[in-house]
Amino acid sequence: MDSIKTSDSTTLSNFIWKIVDDLGSTLIHPTIVSQKVEFIIDHFTRNIAGLLNGEAKAMVVTGGRAQAVKYKLAFDRYIKQHNLQHIKALVAFSGKVESQSFGKDDEKDFLGIDIEKEYTEYNLNPDATGDLRQEFEPSEYRVMIVANKYQTGFNQPKLVVMYLGKKVSGVEAVQTLNRLNWTYPGKDVTYIIDFVNDP
Repeated sequence: MDSIKTSDSTTLSNFIWKIVDDLGSTLIHPTIVSQKVEFIIDHFTRNIAGLLNGEAKAMVVTGGRAQAVKYKLAFDRYIKQHNLQHIKALVAFSGKVESQSFGKDDEKDFLGIDIEKEYTEYNLNPDATGDLRQEFEPSEYRVMIVANKYQTGFNQPKLVVMYLGKKVSGVEAVQTLNRLNWTYPGKDVTYIIDFVNDP
């Protein structure tokens, strides 16, 4: 796969996911989330992982807490299934997500969602012991999945790519995309892969 830069990302996302995302509720369907996660990990592995001496990082911006949980579960599932050693994901959101937030019961088994469990960023990040911004610094954590929290006001200079799964506009768009603006030695390119916003 060739490197996909900012100017190409809207075309790609429109081609693959525009119709699906316009359906609204299917935006967080586990199958769609899993397909996006597979794309994200493949794109990251091929184009981003080797940058900044192997320390480049990514942010996945989701449309809400239930989506963030599904992305995290899908990331962990894919990483485990493919025995990937070069990538680990953290998820950040406030509060808790209860099982009824995930949709129909027949969809829950796909990602291993426990219908009796309340999901928090603490139980989804079992190896993280402190502030997630500091936990994200070691090279083993390559992806931060966010739902509002850390979407803005989070400065990580090794952030090279952002995968947008949320509609953003105006000041929010500027503040969100500005996460990529921080300089770092050797950082001479950034990427935005946009799954949902119109060009």
